Amino acid sequence: MATSRVIRNFRSFLFPNGFSRPQVVKSVEVKLGSTDSSEIVIPAPDKDRLPSLVVKQRYRKPRTTVRFCGEAHSKVHTSKEGYNNAMQNYSRLSKFQQRKVLMQSLVLLFFSIAFLVLFIFIILPLTARIVELIPSKTSTPLTNVNNGIPPQTPVLLPILSATNSAQLSVSGYGEAETTLTLYNNGTRVQEVKPTIDGKFSFTDFTISDGENEIIVSSRNSAKTESLSTPHKITLDTTPPTLTIQQPADGSIVTIKRDQVISIKGQTDPKTKVFLNDKFLFIDALGNFTGTFQLTEGDNTLNFHLSDEAGNVTDKSIKVSFKP
Repeated sequence: MATSRVIRNFRSFLFPNGFSRPQVVKSVEVKLGSTDSSEIVIPAPDKDRLPSLVVKQRYRKPRTTVRFCGEAHSKVHTSKEGYNNAMQNYSRLSKFQQRKVLMQSLVLLFFSIAFLVLFIFIILPLTARIVELIPSKTSTPLTNVNNGIPPQTPVLLPILSATNSAQLSVSGYGEAETTLTLYNNGTRVQEVKPTIDGKFSFTDFTISDGENEIIVSSRNSAKTESLSTPHKITLDTTPPTLTIQQPADGSIVTIKRDQVISIKGQTDPKTKVFLNDKFLFIDALGNFTGTFQLTEGDNTLNFHLSDEAGNVTDKSIKVSFKP
């Protein structure tokens, strides 16, 4: 009874609409349950309308078969043979699909590389040439744009705060394609053009005695202006003063314990004082002090003074040591 029920269900699955419309079944599993039958016989339609059937053996009964029988055609397949045939067909189909995908990938890769080469070496240069040939009425050179923005502020290289020369040179950096003007105490002195990298130089202009304020102006084509930071420089041609308070010129020391003498004097503030190439301390008021060790006989004390402007004063005195 169980076998008959399985056969009826199997036939109704294969031919739900009878034999009027053929159907193709790729894989069917037949569950035999606990039946002892080693063979199942299924009547089949004529040969031309016989469906394709692959039977997989579900349980371990190596002699169990499924038979199609009819007046026109009769054929027997074991479960193992049908499964092997199905796997062979699947393997062939899988290899064919893999080769097809591989060929499609190679073709796509070839066309991609060809398009990339075409774009880089032909399309892109051609597009650039076309763009260059198109006249532009709205484009103007950047240097001629009057945007009202002031040029870069000129930067001056370090300048001495004092000098003893009336001739001065000033250098620095500014914005290219501008006009640079130097002013001294508000008076226009020189006008130059910077180089392409912005360097400029004002050479050998005359400054006045005393304090001078140097300013450099940068003006562009838009008539906007930038001013540098003011630099003050003093023209001083007067040598520093020197007053030696101790020791007196031509003095004689006879006591041995007084062999080391004290040095005292006065000069202008911010002046450097040297005694026989030895630096002497000087305070903010210009007072300087020091010591000097005498040798037996006549001793010459050479004083050398220099100020910020480079002016110098030299003076020598003699002190004798006769113990």
